[in-house]
Amino acid sequence: MRVISGLYRGRRLNAPEGVVARPTTDRVRESLFAILQPRIPGARVLDLFTGTGVLAIESLSRGASFAVLCDVSPKSAAVARKNLDACAVPPASARFMRMNAASAIRALHGETFDIVFLDPPYAAGLYEPTLTLLAKSGLLAPDGCVVLEHPSTVAPPYPPAYIAYDTRRYGTVGLTFLRAAAET
Repeated sequence: MRVISGLYRGRRLNAPEGVVARPTTDRVRESLFAILQPRIPGARVLDLFTGTGVLAIESLSRGASFAVLCDVSPKSAAVARKNLDACAVPPASARFMRMNAASAIRALHGETFDIVFLDPPYAAGLYEPTLTLLAKSGLLAPDGCVVLEHPSTVAPPYPPAYIAYDTRRYGTVGLTFLRAAAET
């Protein structure tokens, strides 16, 4: 696994041993960031269930100004930190929070993010509760987007606070792009 483009292009990234994480493949990341590229420069990124940290690192490599990486797994935390160090990401550009997504959302109260990546363990049932908490938190910037990574065969449930504006499928991986529903 490597960083595809930008400042850290070509840097090799570590992956945890065993089945702790499911890193987003190069092919899916290339497509994802082609879609997101207009939003990236200067963006603040929140990567919940970060695993290896590859989505946050790719965002920073392409010009995001700041990223928060969050994962509760000690193995993922160690690998994500190692990957931040391998790319020499300045400490002022990234913060790692070793906690579950709900705790991180609460701890980040008062901050806003332009892009939120949400890639929880598929069978854990965490999409809807995490999105509900995220919607109530005010962390998503007014023009922000949430990117869900999920199995291509099943789109995850999401609360009515969001509207899906794009869905893509890449083999076994699906990406759904959400924005906040317009207030009435």
